[in-house]
Amino acid sequence: MRKLLNILILLIATVAMGQTKKLQLESSNLRWEAKKVIAGGHKGTLTFKSGELIYKNNELVGGSLIVDMNSLAITDEGMDAKGKANLVKHLKSDDFFSVKKYATASLMIKEVTKIQNGYKAQGELTIKGITKPLDFELFRTATEGLSSTVDIDRTQFGIKYGSGSFFSNLGDKAIEDKFTIYVYLSVN
Repeated sequence: MRKLLNILILLIATVAMGQTKKLQLESSNLRWEAKKVIAGGHKGTLTFKSGELIYKNNELVGGSLIVDMNSLAITDEGMDAKGKANLVKHLKSDDFFSVKKYATASLMIKEVTKIQNGYKAQGELTIKGITKPLDFELFRTATEGLSSTVDIDRTQFGIKYGSGSFFSNLGDKAIEDKFTIYVYLSVN
C-alpha cells in the first residue's frame, strides 16, 4: 500500500511540475545563414550537444538547448574543401565565435505562450559568454517536432568583424549584422 501511495505521489508531482522530454540529437538540426551587405554570404550547420523541452498538460512551458560550437560546418555549394576549412577556422577564431574559449552556445526558454500553430517564447540566448533576451516563435511540424526561424544580431554578442555598424570603408567585404538560424527540434 505504501509503495502504491509513493508511486501515486510521484505521478501527481510529475503532472504538476511538468514532463521533461530530451532532445533527439540525431533528428534535430540547426542551420545558419549569414549574408554580406552587397552580395553573397555563407550557409552552414551546427549540432546540438544536449537539450530538453518541458511540457505541462502536453503544452510546452520551458526548456534548454545547448549547441556544440565545435560542430560548425559550411554547406556552401561551389566552395572547395580547402575554402570551407579556412572559413570554418576563421568563424571559430576570436574574430567571430571564439570557440576555443566558448565551446557551447545556449538558449534557455523561460516563458511560453500558446498560439494557434505553436508557441511564442521568451528566453535567454548566450553566445561567447554574453546573454541577451530573445523572443521567438516555435511552430508545430507535421513530424511531431517544433521549428523556428530566428534573426540574431551578432554585434550584441561582441561579434563585430566586418560590421558596417562599427567599421567604415568595408565595401563588398561588409557583413550584415544579423544572421539567421533555422531550427528543427525533435523530442521523445
